[in-house]
Amino acid sequence: MKKVCAFVIVSILILGLVGCGKTATVTVPTTQTTTTTTVPITVPTSPTTTGGFNPAVLANTTWILKSYGDAANMTPVLNYPRNVTLTFNSTVDGWYGDDSVNDYGGACHIENNSIAASEMTQTLVLAMDPALQKQADTYENLLVNAKTLTVIGNELIIYSSNGQALEFNQDITTTK
Repeated sequence: MKKVCAFVIVSILILGLVGCGKTATVTVPTTQTTTTTTVPITVPTSPTTTGGFNPAVLANTTWILKSYGDAANMTPVLNYPRNVTLTFNSTVDGWYGDDSVNDYGGACHIENNSIAASEMTQTLVLAMDPALQKQADTYENLLVNAKTLTVIGNELIIYSSNGQALEFNQDITTTK
């Protein structure tokens, strides 16, 4: 019914313009297709005495990004001129690091496997390499939109609200 009404209205408008000596070209879409794909993500938890995720395991740890993007098809990270890093502070309510272009920092809140970022700040350097700048922008966006996380051994995975992920390896050269 909506398509018929839209067609009638467009036809009247065209006839009105033609009657005034004007020419009009109107494109009317005949169909509209929307495809939605839902991908389930299983987020394992680290064992603790309470049965949930223990954020204290992140205290004073530094993580080096190894890949990012669609969880089913991760993009390897460009680690030049520096590694992309994420470090949690001692109380795990803040984080800071290097996106290989800019330094950043901010507050975060972790409860069970949920994580939320706030008050993010960063330096304002622009990379000369467009691919590196795109990676830095994507990284910051995924980090700011972080929703869940998991730690398995020396690997940290942070999932964003759009289903994309950041996959890190722990920097074993840092100490707690």
